[in-house]
Amino acid sequence: MTNLVPDINLKTVINQYFSREKNTEITKSDLKSIKGYIYSDISSLGKYICSIEGLQYAINMTELLIENNLLTSMEQLVNLQNLNTLFLNNNLITVVPDLSNMTNLTSLLLNGNEIKDISPISSGKNLRFIKINENRVSDLSSLSALENLKELRAINQDIEIKDVIESSDFYTLDISFLKDINGETPKKISPTHLGEYNSENKEIIWDTSLVSFESPSFTFESDDGYFSGIVTVDLVDVDQTVIIEDKNLQEELMFILDKKNNIITLKDMLKLRYLDLSNKNIKSLKGLQHANNLYTLILDGTYITDLQYVPSSVNYVSSKDLKNEVNIPDDRLKSLINIVLGKNDKCILTFNDIKNLTVLDEFANHINSLEGLQYAENLKILSLLNNRISDINPLCALTNLTYLDLSNNNLKDLSPLSSFYKNISYVYANNQKITVEKGMTPQNNIFNLPLDFVKDIDGSIIENITPCQGGIYNNEENSITWNLDCIPCDLSFNFSGIHDIFSGTVYVKVKIIE
Repeated sequence: MTNLVPDINLKTVINQYFSREKNTEITKSDLKSIKGYIYSDISSLGKYICSIEGLQYAINMTELLIENNLLTSMEQLVNLQNLNTLFLNNNLITVVPDLSNMTNLTSLLLNGNEIKDISPISSGKNLRFIKINENRVSDLSSLSALENLKELRAINQDIEIKDVIESSDFYTLDISFLKDINGETPKKISPTHLGEYNSENKEIIWDTSLVSFESPSFTFESDDGYFSGIVTVDLVDVDQTVIIEDKNLQEELMFILDKKNNIITLKDMLKLRYLDLSNKNIKSLKGLQHANNLYTLILDGTYITDLQYVPSSVNYVSSKDLKNEVNIPDDRLKSLINIVLGKNDKCILTFNDIKNLTVLDEFANHINSLEGLQYAENLKILSLLNNRISDINPLCALTNLTYLDLSNNNLKDLSPLSSFYKNISYVYANNQKITVEKGMTPQNNIFNLPLDFVKDIDGSIIENITPCQGGIYNNEENSITWNLDCIPCDLSFNFSGIHDIFSGTVYVKVKIIE
């Protein structure tokens, strides 16, 4: 049975919403039926929620409050069009996703997270109230596009940057990277270490002898008091020339940095904070690892295959539509393939990479999808026991397979293998656990279930059926009939196919159709 809500603490909160036992399995119908709000606050309920996976199915939810927990992502919420209030204060979120599909979202509170780039918030066109206090935000200017915005709070930002201190008596820091919602640098600047602020040039000047051994810092505040914080500068005392191997990347950086010669220094690289390289003919990022103030990197439509040179300071990387990339949506499968091929987890997998794959073996790693494996034409051994796989269509062209074990998954159809399964020396697909939802009217207590959705490896409909809960199997019609005492209810049946290859249990959740 697929676990839609893997985080046990979120599962508990949702079951509390339904006033039932905390370990009750949650279905898509359950999540769709949430019409109010879900609330969890560690200070009052003690819920250490790390993931909101599953809430993408709560399409009717209007409010979500998960504060003081351990969330690192909010990506699952981006298609919840009915959500109008979202409070995710005091978590560990680093990236705000595109909010353009959240058309009813009016209130967004993300206080106390680890966010650097808030430009995606500007896609939430109907936002009226935004609070992003106590993050790491240095630029609010993108929010000027929000025509309906009534209130914005971004106080107590904690920003850390790196810079190079040159061999001179004075160290100068350009602070024009700080921008309020109007694109202006805050006027109230208070440097430490006897630094002096030049408002005309937007520079702070320190005596080098006072900051050589201790990181200088300064506080800032906008005139309205709604944007404030502290900036701490981690100084490197040696500048150096940075070698950018990819000529197209070098040219792009020279243009962005307004360099008139071919020399890019470490100090230059530390000026980069947002870098859009989309649709550029770039194949390598080597050298970019020195851009340690960069927080957003866009690589859409490039030829990049290795992300190991992305600086650790980057919170968000977009790498859509990469040339030569194989689309593998399941991150666990992608990570596994990278490891098997001797690559690091940040590598993009190309068609040539997938063609080099001959053996893939992983036990109980919560793999959901095999999408991308259709290009593994040289794959001979595939063993993915105890995962969450429900569709094997990507395997239908892998005619070089000699060993296949997909036992203990969620498969109900092996027919994609029908044309060549006899050429596979060993095939195992037993102990499948399948969940289906069916509806019926409350006036009728006779429930009939056609079994045409369970298909054997030769493409035929499974005929070896053992109903549970008093069901009666009709061999001629290939269906099971139950006489129900009540609705909703849970039913099940066991099945086994030819040659003892395919077996399992189907769990049927019968719901009322209004």
